[in-house]
Amino acid sequence: MNGKTSNCFRTCSRLLADELQLIRTYTEAVQRFTGSPYQVLIATILANHEKSAAELGAYVDYSGKAFTDLIPPSPQKLPSIGNLVDLPALETLVEGEKLALVASQKALSDAGMTDEIRAYIVENLIPRLQDHVVVLEMITPMRSDLQQNVNKGWLEALYRH
Repeated sequence: MNGKTSNCFRTCSRLLADELQLIRTYTEAVQRFTGSPYQVLIATILANHEKSAAELGAYVDYSGKAFTDLIPPSPQKLPSIGNLVDLPALETLVEGEKLALVASQKALSDAGMTDEIRAYIVENLIPRLQDHVVVLEMITPMRSDLQQNVNKGWLEALYRH
């Protein structure tokens, strides 16, 4: 593996690790919000993260090793729904999305990033994360009545990716 390929692999692996952490967090959130009007929304965002993880995974050559042996730890630990002492659940999800968004934007400045992966990040990963942040921030203060916001178009953002 040359230097550019190695840097690209490392960066993609970190982004994939973040997506896998978000999948774990949203899986917990879907269970936590069972029966809530948020469950469908959370499940939709979970599906988006599963799609992003699958797409990023296509860029990573595992070479027969376990993925966890290949990835360096993420520079910032994404929050888990289990750590809700200080943050309500929805705010925890927003924080995780924002951390993943910053990591994705930072990845664009990696000199080793290939044009193909840079385009994927700009055209797919960052817009999905931005949409998640917008939607979650819109509903966080409106916890008591989610249904009134369905007609305002916020849900459409999740389905365009």
